[in-house]
This record gives sequence, structure tokens and C-alpha cells, in this order.
Amino acid sequence: MDFEPYIEYQQIICAYTPSQTESMSPAEYVSMFFSDEMTDKILLETNRYAMTKDDKFIDVTKQEICSYLSITLYMGIIRLPSYKLYWEKELNYTLVSGKMSLDSFALIQRYLHFNDNSKCKPKTDPGHDHLFKVRPIVDMLQENLMITEPEERHIILSHSREDLLCGCISKTSCTSGGSKYLLELEVVGACITLKFTKAEELWKLGPLVLVEIVDLVVHLKEIGYDCIVTIRQNRLLGCKLMEEKEMKRFRMGNVDWRVEKSTEVCLVRWYDNKAVTLVSNYVAVEPKDTCRRWDFSEKKYVEIERPAIKEYNKYMGGVD
Repeated sequence: MDFEPYIEYQQIICAYTPSQTESMSPAEYVSMFFSDEMTDKILLETNRYAMTKDDKFIDVTKQEICSYLSITLYMGIIRLPSYKLYWEKELNYTLVSGKMSLDSFALIQRYLHFNDNSKCKPKTDPGHDHLFKVRPIVDMLQENLMITEPEERHIILSHSREDLLCGCISKTSCTSGGSKYLLELEVVGACITLKFTKAEELWKLGPLVLVEIVDLVVHLKEIGYDCIVTIRQNRLLGCKLMEEKEMKRFRMGNVDWRVEKSTEVCLVRWYDNKAVTLVSNYVAVEPKDTCRRWDFSEKKYVEIERPAIKEYNKYMGGVD
């Protein structure tokens, strides 16, 4: 790619429509994605599995399943060492204890199922699905996400890799290399893509993907997605930007940038407390603003210029 000094900037104005969900209650908003069909499926499979284990089991109701799911979501926000503690009188979690008894919660948790185990193919079968036990819920959730009008225009993209251990899925760090297979989940807004890849092949592909991050940004622009992402010094495809050592000689706020002629993809390096390099297909340097930073030489806070990479800081929460 042929990069040259950035000369002019054309601001892209996005049209935003008012959200239709502003008047929704939290329960109504969740129901957009977690539908009655999903609840009915959980109810069916839970009762089916329970009857195979206990002849005296009394079917749980849809209301009980909904209560169980709401309690589980609440427990994911307010965490305690043991789920039984939510029913302790001293802690007074009435949103949980008033919704369902501890015995009822434990009973549902014991028999909770999302699919019919009798239809699961053995691991030796080519058609074996590692996510069989949750497949109906995953498929229905993905369908609901796809048909629901996107409410968020700014999407944070990342990925995680999942180990397959004894048929279960458990999160691992990207540098872990103990298992033979990895399940890579790429989440982009409403799309969830699952890929099975051999670990040794994944390590070969990893650096390639990183080297071609600029090409990825170009491709996203071609299919209609605006993108801004941090990039390492050794992934610039030969583009020459001012070195960090040289930028240190100047005051904080120094900026260097290049734009690729044919694609108008811009690389921006900004010196804050250290050099930060970003690549984007929709923003560059202008419009600038200022931010407050501590100046160690003057021992006081100063206002420094900041390029339009503030867009990255605004929406990077939960990833970087």
C-alpha cells in the first residue's frame, strides 16, 4: 500500500434515528432477544430430563422457569460465594428469596436442560456437535439478534478462544496452548460465528491476521462498516511514522499521520504519555479537541491537543 502525508479531511456524518426502545421496560427489552419460544424450549427439555431421573417429579411451570432465569441474571450482577446465600435472612436479598424458594431453585438447577440428550450424536460421529446441549438456545438467540433492529451504531469487536475439555467449554487466555482443539468465538454485534480450528493451525494464522489488520480495515470499509482500531508498530505494512523516541522530544499531543491513496485508510500516531497508533477508515486527525494531562516536567496539569482518535477511547469499553 502506498501511504502519503494526510492533506485534507472529509468528515463523515452518520444519520441517527431515535431508538424505539426508550419507552420499554427492562423486561420488555430483554424479551426482544430472549423470546417465549426459548423459554418454552427450556421448559420442555427440563421437564423431559427430570422425568427420566425421577418418576415422582412434578413438572415445573413456565412462570417458574422465568423466575429461575431472572434470578440467575440477577446473580450474575450481584455475586456471592454461594447461591444459597441469596436466601439468607441476614443478607435480605428479597428480589431473590421473594421470587422463588431455595428448594425450587435448586430443583430446577439440578434438572435444567436445553436439548434432548437422546438425540446427541457420539463424539466419533462426523456430525457430532460440541454445542449440542445448548444448540437450540444458541440458534434461537442468534435468530432473535439478527431480526431485531440494531440499536447500537458503535460496536466493539473482539474475540475469545475457548478450550474444549471433556466435552465442556471453558474460557482460556489466548496464550494458552494445552488442548488439541480450540473453539474460537467471534462476536460482531448481532452475529455470532463459531469456528473449530486445530491449535497448531491457529498459531500459524494468528500472526497473519495481525499483519494484515490494515487490509481488514479496508475490507470493512468496502462492505459498509466504519472501523477504528489500535495497531502495533510492526504491523504497519511499511508505512513510516515518526518513532516514539523522536516524539518524546516534543510536548505531549504531537501527532503524525499518513493516508493510503486508493483506500483513504488513515494511520495516526499520537503521543500521550506514550505513543498510540491507530488505523481507521472513517476518521483521521480532524476535528481535534483537547484533553487534560499531567506534565511531569512542569509538575502540573496541562491541556494538550488530541486528534479524532478520541472516537476509539469513547467506545473501547470492555475490550481494551
